[in-house]
Amino acid sequence: MSHEEPTPLSRCHNCGFEAPARNDEWGSTDHPPFGTLTSCPECGSTDVHGRD
Repeated sequence: MSHEEPTPLSRCHNCGFEAPARNDEWGSTDHPPFGTLTSCPECGSTDVHGRD
């Protein structure tokens, strides 16, 4: 019997878009002084958080 860990999801708090974390669907944007931030492909928001 194989035990696979569930794929963690990330969710945009602005529009509700969800996709696996670190997935190519997510965009990115440079935001000094924070560096590169994940951005939502649907609305462009960087208010993206991981969830289990």
